[in-house]
Amino acid sequence: MTPGQGEKALDELQRADQALRAARLLLGADAPEDATSRLYYAVFHAARAALTVRGRYARTHSGQITLFSELMGPAPILGRLFTLRGYADYSTERFRAPADLGDLVEEAAALVHRCRALVDEAREAGPDEPDPPPDY
Repeated sequence: MTPGQGEKALDELQRADQALRAARLLLGADAPEDATSRLYYAVFHAARAALTVRGRYARTHSGQITLFSELMGPAPILGRLFTLRGYADYSTERFRAPADLGDLVEEAAALVHRCRALVDEAREAGPDEPDPPPDY
């Protein structure tokens, strides 16, 4: 982690928390399309936070999902919510929320928690020191 990445990661975690709170409110307000979209962005920002402290970035959403899975291990919730968000936001047909949408909220919260732990661990380790110059 370089100086500044810890703060950027914390900003991403705040966005993840906000999206997760919004998803819960929207689900309670019987707005499954919007809840699904917010759920996806909760895990998206959390994953971005975890990648940030490793100095890794992806240019696309699908690239971020792949990179996160390669570096941090499997996280099927990322791909599932990415797909559901696509239907919820862009489908020309009526969105049919999955029966387990409430369970997905808890899975998303678990991923946000996992990413927070990764960020906290990296921040506790402190910034990476540059390699010392070689002795010639």
